[in-house]
Amino acid sequence: MQFVNLNSTIGHDCVIGAYCNINPGCCISGNVKMGEGVDLGTGAAVIQGKQIGEWSVIGGGCGGHAGHPCARHGGRRSVPGDQTSSQRTPALSVPSGRAN
Repeated sequence: MQFVNLNSTIGHDCVIGAYCNINPGCCISGNVKMGEGVDLGTGAAVIQGKQIGEWSVIGGGCGGHAGHPCARHGGRRSVPGDQTSSQRTPALSVPSGRAN
């Protein structure tokens, strides 16, 4: 189960893991992979093609990429290219093209 709040946008080819929380006003560019349990603060922006590790927290108004000073990490550190487990199936997938 994911939570997507008001005025948030999710770009093409995004994969959003289970238990993610996308707060109001977030902007997720295309081809982003979010691991399980990611929490994006209000107004956070995630740059195209980035990957966010499991249980990461991105502070409100921040750019969502590893190493950003606003990023706080849960049980483990998220680094560029960090992959979620290949054994898990993402619960939400946005295909390329326009989502209605």
